[in-house]
Amino acid sequence: MIALNFVNLDKLFVSKEDGGYLIIPNQARELDNIMTSVSTIASKIASMPLDQISYNLNNPLKHTDNTVNSSDTTKVLEAMRVSMQNLSDMSRKLNKGASPSLE
Repeated sequence: MIALNFVNLDKLFVSKEDGGYLIIPNQARELDNIMTSVSTIASKIASMPLDQISYNLNNPLKHTDNTVNSSDTTKVLEAMRVSMQNLSDMSRKLNKGASPSLE
């Protein structure tokens, strides 16, 4: 990639030739800073224990899936549904029976 930018310079830079190639001055500091930052980030990512992190994330999810899909969980949820229905019926009967005495 070549970018042509106008930059205020403190002193005049002159292009020169080296071995038949034209050398044009550039402003390498910005690119150097970007490359240093990218290198630092890449080094940090490379040093992360990604295998261990993925295992630590996947292992609990696997066990959670087994627990949620177990027959015991299904039985507990069904028992809770029946209990909530019974509680709702009992509450409705209490409200119906208490209404005359509350008036």
